Amino acid sequence: MIPDMMEERHKDIFLSCFKCGRIVKSSDSECPRCGLQFGPGTLFECPFCCGLIWRNATVCSTCGIDLAKFSDNVEKSSEGFDMDEFVDNIITNELRDMKTSVRRVACPGCGLMIRGDEDRCPRCDLPLEEAEVDCPVCGEKLPLSAKACTNCQAMLAEPPPEGEFRAPEEEAVAEILGVKTKPEGQTKAKPSKKAEPPKKKPEKTPEKKVEKKPVKKPEKKGKTKK
Repeated sequence: MIPDMMEERHKDIFLSCFKCGRIVKSSDSECPRCGLQFGPGTLFECPFCCGLIWRNATVCSTCGIDLAKFSDNVEKSSEGFDMDEFVDNIITNELRDMKTSVRRVACPGCGLMIRGDEDRCPRCDLPLEEAEVDCPVCGEKLPLSAKACTNCQAMLAEPPPEGEFRAPEEEAVAEILGVKTKPEGQTKAKPSKKAEPPKKKPEKTPEKKVEKKPVKKPEKKGKTKK
């Protein structure tokens, strides 16, 4: 039982080189294409979704693919096939998709996927103002805030916010149901008018009360007695 478990634990997993995208084994010490040295803290990419994973990962945390099962299938189906041509086709398709897809960037300190415009990494608190990362396609050094690679033009912009993107399947369902999506530019909210302060009513001047003096009635003269 123990030897079998040790053999399964140290079994090679097929991963993608973070720098050039070449399919490599988890036991390799360097990439045969770009020469990148693989150390204990080196991050690799999932061959399916390009999500960042560690060397000893058996399942991709981004897309959930079973990397151990995938590696077994590759080894079983590799007999009678030209592996170099097979890998080159995978890389060619992967690079084409990466150049047209929207991606996020990884923190140089801990590998957390971030937008790139943060001041510090929310996980390891690394200052990101002057931090640089390698382009996942060509390896060019780029600032975290870069939207595209200046060397190979690979897109590095953050994904669109929720509600603005629809998968092709959702678009087809919406078309069948007759739900039309509003084109860009029509959903802009109109600027709200500033409320004018209420006008003050003119204050009435208090009327002065005039004191009326009592009028003395003239005294009646009495009749003289004869």
